[in-house]
Amino acid sequence: MACSYGFFVLPPPWAFAFATTGEFPLALQSAFWHRLAQRSVKREPTNMQTNQVSISPSGEQFPLPTREEYQAEFARLQALAAKQRKSGKEIVIVVGLGFVGAVMAAVVADSVDKKGRPTKFVIGVQRPSTRSFWKIRLLNRGVSPVNAEDPEVEQLIARCVNEKQTLVATYTEEALKLADVVVVDVQCDYLKESLGNVRTGSAEMAALEASIATIAENVPPTALVLIETTVAPGTTEQVAYPIMKKIFRKRGIRSEPLLAHSYERVMPGKHYVASIRDFWRVCSGVNQTARKRVTRFLNEVLHTDKFPLTVLDRPIESETAKIVENSYRATILAFLDEWSLFAERNGVDLKKVIEAIKVRPTHSNIIFPGPGIGAIVCPRMADWGFGPIGIYSVSRMTSSRSPRWPLTSTTPARCTRPNSCATPCATWGNPSPPPVSFSWAPPTAKTWATPATAAQR
Repeated sequence: MACSYGFFVLPPPWAFAFATTGEFPLALQSAFWHRLAQRSVKREPTNMQTNQVSISPSGEQFPLPTREEYQAEFARLQALAAKQRKSGKEIVIVVGLGFVGAVMAAVVADSVDKKGRPTKFVIGVQRPSTRSFWKIRLLNRGVSPVNAEDPEVEQLIARCVNEKQTLVATYTEEALKLADVVVVDVQCDYLKESLGNVRTGSAEMAALEASIATIAENVPPTALVLIETTVAPGTTEQVAYPIMKKIFRKRGIRSEPLLAHSYERVMPGKHYVASIRDFWRVCSGVNQTARKRVTRFLNEVLHTDKFPLTVLDRPIESETAKIVENSYRATILAFLDEWSLFAERNGVDLKKVIEAIKVRPTHSNIIFPGPGIGAIVCPRMADWGFGPIGIYSVSRMTSSRSPRWPLTSTTPARCTRPNSCATPCATWGNPSPPPVSFSWAPPTAKTWATPATAAQR
């Protein structure tokens, strides 16, 4: 268990063992391999009943594929890939066509070399479930499966599918056999069990682990596998890499997996596409070959001439950068949320206060409080507990209640103690309560977890 002192939480014992020996304790390794053995069973294609349908947001129904359709689908993809390879294109498989994967697939498919020639042929892979199979059918028409405020999303996908013909979608995992590069954009959610208590819940890593296993069972040994999903620090090296290596050995492959991590900074909104293509990225690889491959790939598909890459030595550094980046912002939002409560209770126009502070150059980027943290990845950090500062757990608990206290700049707050104070205040004719204060109590529950144990809890 981690030990706390003031605001700081000392790393748990396994962290010291990893720092000195480069290995996790045997107990944690044993727990991981036990889970892997339970999961490593042969999976048959699912959802093949002819009576099942997937319904798009517009209400259109799409029957799920039957067993007989899989063979024909893979033959179609083989023919497409062979044709694209002859023209010099690299085959890129994007696993997961959600709000990150769908747009990332289009950005890669739209990339060109210095002479303006397309360099990538992209196959998006999505599970054929009743919840998401419709995405495949819509994308193959050139219609975005993501409802976006940015008009470039629709334009980009339509251009790549219908004009350039560098993007298709499929439901068969066999498409991975054609890959030169695999980009992983599957979910890794934090399952929250109660509002306001970040110490309950767990990281749901089953989908990510299953995807990595499926990839390892199918990809050529020379394929680069790039994880973009936001994960707990250590996941790429201590969860994904062992899965791939073990399956490679079963396949008789002696070479090491080429595994890399580069987290996305997607910002859905008016600049959705630009937040992927025209933005700074951080990347890393499990070995030198993987680092070189991921660096080259990202340089080819993103505008790194204007937004240079930051290449780190190890995936755990890249993973940690994402967690620190998000938790830093979450803590600031929670801090401002506390002051919004103070302002509401005391008749203070917090908007005017912040504008006055922003005049100072060192504070010019201070943000306004909002209805919550918002980013889907922020809730995942709390129970993983890899941040050394315990205040992040406080920020998550604060944000959990923030929808109850939205900041309204047009409606003044009401004084809760009219005519009850000794001296008048500027706003209501009554003095304000004492300024808000912050206190800290050492955590009473475990605030850390490894990637494997976080999923078990």
